[in-house]
Amino acid sequence: ETARRHYPEGEVIAHVVGYVSQVSEDELTRSEELLSGDIVGKSGVERTFDEQLRGSRGWQLVSVNSLGRQIGDARIETEPDHGRSLDITLDMAMQRELYRGFGEEAGGGIFMDIESCNVLALVSTPSFDPNLFADGFSKEVWRAIIEDPRRPLHDRAIASFYAPGSTFKVVMAIAGLETGTVDPQHRVFCNGGKSYYKRRRLCWKRGGHGWVDMRKALAESCNVYFYDLGQALGIDKITEYGKLLGFGAPTGIDLSGEEVGILPSRDWKRKNLREIWYPGDTISVAIGQGFLAATPAQLASMMATVARGSLGIPPRLVDGVP
Repeated sequence: ETARRHYPEGEVIAHVVGYVSQVSEDELTRSEELLSGDIVGKSGVERTFDEQLRGSRGWQLVSVNSLGRQIGDARIETEPDHGRSLDITLDMAMQRELYRGFGEEAGGGIFMDIESCNVLALVSTPSFDPNLFADGFSKEVWRAIIEDPRRPLHDRAIASFYAPGSTFKVVMAIAGLETGTVDPQHRVFCNGGKSYYKRRRLCWKRGGHGWVDMRKALAESCNVYFYDLGQALGIDKITEYGKLLGFGAPTGIDLSGEEVGILPSRDWKRKNLREIWYPGDTISVAIGQGFLAATPAQLASMMATVARGSLGIPPRLVDGVP
């Protein structure tokens, strides 16, 4: 008989719960507690909370004869600690539905409770079956997984970043209001586009939205309104409020491998591209394009912050652990 992990939900929860496998040589060199053959967490919650889940081994002292057979009773030196159970915050009905919704598409998605910031669903597709790792598999199967161009082991919800697009207009609106650059009644006329720094920038709606105030600009996602707002704010203020709302930094979610995306600034462009910041760059960032990039987890965390009205609560997957 032997103990093994079993994951009843398989691919549905793979990137959240993760998987376990035999300890690697590198992990052995970094730990005084692990021994060859130990099973440890490799990704997901299994990895983040590996020590709590794994517990600690016990030791017993035995006497043996020249043939290795035990003589007398063993004496327990250290009682084993079987580790602790963890309560995951997922709403499994929501998790299954989110996974089903992605179908054959590659992508990542996350739902959070805005008050507690508990993660109710987190999915990355394509996924994998963590039971494969618990059972053990051939080199051919492992090679097929890691050479798959769709990268099923990669968690797109926390480790891939994308242009946030019009979701960033929420940040722009907050920056505009907090700095007094605009008020909610400020209006802009949109006829489908406008020229900035000798380049015409288009709104998504051909023919434009007409006169829009902030409420209408957000509701109908008018690009021209936010082009104007970006020009008035400037990149320094946009970066300041983007940082306040979690862009360019880890959310603190209890999973390893989180990426921080890109919150562009004058210094960022000078350091990474060795170029100065141009005013036209700001116009692109104002509608969530250009150099700006965020993970799905960052966007969910930002919107939870706005909806809740307070900063500083990281998303979490394990209940009862600060």
